[in-house]
Amino acid sequence: MKLFSFVILFLMYNMVGWGQILTPTDDGYIYLGGNNIDRNYGSETELKTCYSFNKQYNQRTYIRFEWNTEANYFSSAKFRIYGQSDSLKVVEVYSAVGNWQEDSLTGMPGAKPSLSTYLGAFEINNRADCREVDITDYVNYLNFNKINKISIVLVDREHQRAPVEARFYSKENKSQYAPRLELVTKKDEFEGFIPHTYYVDSEKGDDKKDGKSPGTAWKSPERAGKTFYKGGDKLLFKKGCRFPGSLFVKYLPLNTEKLIINAYGSGENPVLDAEGKEICVLKLFNTPFVEVKNLEITQSSNIIPVIRRGIYYLAEDFGAVRHVRFDSLTVRNIVGNPGKDDADMLAKSNAGIFSEITGNNIPTYFDGYYLENSYFCKVGRHGATNQSSWQNRSLTENINWVPSENLKIRKNVFEETASDGLIVRVANKPLMEYNLFKRCSIQLSGNASFSYNCDSALWQFNEACYTVYNTGDHDAAGFDSDYKSKHTIFQYNYAHHNEYGDMLITGGPASSKGFNDGTIVRYNVFCNNAHHGIRVSGLATNTQIYGNICYHDEHTVTPSEPFEEYPGYRIFYHKNWGGWPQNTSYTNNIYHYTNKDNGINELNEDFSKGTTFNGNTVFGENIRDYPPDSFLNKKDPLLYFPLPESVKVIKNK
Repeated sequence: MKLFSFVILFLMYNMVGWGQILTPTDDGYIYLGGNNIDRNYGSETELKTCYSFNKQYNQRTYIRFEWNTEANYFSSAKFRIYGQSDSLKVVEVYSAVGNWQEDSLTGMPGAKPSLSTYLGAFEINNRADCREVDITDYVNYLNFNKINKISIVLVDREHQRAPVEARFYSKENKSQYAPRLELVTKKDEFEGFIPHTYYVDSEKGDDKKDGKSPGTAWKSPERAGKTFYKGGDKLLFKKGCRFPGSLFVKYLPLNTEKLIINAYGSGENPVLDAEGKEICVLKLFNTPFVEVKNLEITQSSNIIPVIRRGIYYLAEDFGAVRHVRFDSLTVRNIVGNPGKDDADMLAKSNAGIFSEITGNNIPTYFDGYYLENSYFCKVGRHGATNQSSWQNRSLTENINWVPSENLKIRKNVFEETASDGLIVRVANKPLMEYNLFKRCSIQLSGNASFSYNCDSALWQFNEACYTVYNTGDHDAAGFDSDYKSKHTIFQYNYAHHNEYGDMLITGGPASSKGFNDGTIVRYNVFCNNAHHGIRVSGLATNTQIYGNICYHDEHTVTPSEPFEEYPGYRIFYHKNWGGWPQNTSYTNNIYHYTNKDNGINELNEDFSKGTTFNGNTVFGENIRDYPPDSFLNKKDPLLYFPLPESVKVIKNK
C-alpha cells in the first residue's frame, strides 16, 4: 500500500477530526559555500541535503507550507517526505523564519531564511521510502502565536564519513510523493503550554509511559529527545544511573522561564554516555534560558574520530541568546582527533563543551553565558571553547564583530586536555576566575588557557600548572593574551611548572590583520616555568607589565621533550611574528633567578621600539645581562617558594 493513500488518510481524519493534507507552496535547496552558493535550485524535481567537512559541498533543503485558520489547534501534525540516500545517515529537521521565495532562494547572506528551532530527525538509507517527523507541538506553538505557515529545513547531521547526498522528491515532481504536512484538528479542549517536570530512570523507567513522575519515568535519552520542552519545564535524570545514548533537545521559545536539565534522587550524578555512536552527547540549538546541571557527560569509546564533543551548543541567526548556564558537570573521556596544527579549525571544534555561533543573516551572540563548578578530564582537543562567525574586525574597525556579553567562566578544573584547556573568543568583558588548569596540552601545542578577539577580558585568581611542551611547540605556557584583543587584564593569577614560559602576549602576524593593544599583566606570581618568562610576540602594542613576581630556582620544571629553540633561559623575551611588539613597559616587577642555566635578555630593542623598564628588581645567579632600568634593584628580595608535593613526587620517580 502506498504511504500517501488519500482515501485511507481521509477516512482516518474523519474518524478523529477534520484534517488537511498540505503540499508545499515553495521548496528548493541551496549550497552553503563554494561556486554554487549563489545558484538557485527552486525549480528542480529533486531536493537535496549533504554534509561535508568542506562547506562548499554542504546542501540544505527548504520547504514551506501554509494552512487555513479554521482550526485553533491540532491533535496531530506530521511532516512527511519521500527520498533515499546511497548510505545510512541522519537528516535533522528545523523550522526557519523569514520570508523567501523558491525562485530567489540561494545560500548567499539574506537570500535564505534563518534556522529557528530544532524539530527532530529521521534516518535515511538506500531504500526509497517516506520519512516522518511529528511536529505537533511546534505547529500548535505557531497557532498560539497566530501564525499559519511553517518553513521546514532539512540539514544533514554532522558525521565522520565522506559526503553523501540525500535526494527527495520536490513539489515539482508530479507523483503522489511530493512533501506533505498532514494536520488533524483537535476536538478536545487544548490544555495550553503548561510547565511539566519529566523524569528519566534507566533502571525502572519505561519509554511508553508519560515521564511526568518518578513512578512513570522514561527509560532513555532517546525518548526524552522526542518531547518539545519550554521555559518552566524540568528534565531530570536519576542519580546512580547510566544512560546510553545522546540527547538532542527540542525547545519551544514560549517565555523567559528557565528550562532545567538536572539530576534527581541520591547517589552519584547520572552518566550520559553516547558510547561514540554520536558526535556529541548533549546538543542544544537556539535554546535560551537553559540550565544544565549535575550530570556526567562521557563517550565510552576508544575509537578516535574526526569529530567528538561532550556538549554542543549551537546558535544560528538568533540574535541575543540569553542565559545559558552549565553548572557542576563532569565531562570526561571526550577524545576526538586533535588535528595537526593551529589552522585545523575542524579539529579545534572537538571539546568537552563547544559553544558555536554560526550564520550570516542575523547578528548573534550570547547575553549571559555561564560555565561554573565543572570538571573536565581527558578531553580533546580542548576542554571548553567557543567560536563565532561574527568575528571580523581590525584594530580600528568592527566589520562584523558581534561579541558575546556577560560571559563568566569560573571555579572549573581542566585536566589532561589534548591541547588548550580553555579558549574564550569574540566576547566583551568576559570574566575567567578561580579556574585550575593542570597538565594541559598533553598531545598538541597549546597554552593552558587564552582569550582571542575579545575586549576587556579579565583573568583573575586562576592557577595554571604542568602544561606540557611538545616538540615544535610555540605554546605551552599557563596563560595567553591572544591576538585581535584589546585591554585584556591578567591579575592575581598563579602559573607554575609550565614547560614553555610564564605566559604569552601576542598580537599575531600582520598577515592575519593581527593586533593586541593595551594588555595589562599585574600582581601575578610566575614560579619555575621553563624556557622563558613573560613573552611578548608579534604586533602587540602598549602592553603594561607591573607588580608581578617571577621566581625561578633549581626546581624549574624540565620539559617533556627537548626544546627546539636555543638553550638557556630568557628572563625577558620579545619575539618577531610577522612584526615586533611596540611600547611595552615593565614596572616594579620582581625577578628572582637562581637557576644554574644562564639568564638572558632577548629584548631585540632595535626592532621592539618603545620598551621601557622602571623600578624592577632583578636578583640571582648566572644572569648574563640586565635590562636597561635606571632604577634597577639587584638586592635579594628574600623570596622563598617551598617545593610543591606534586613536584616532589615527580622528582622521586
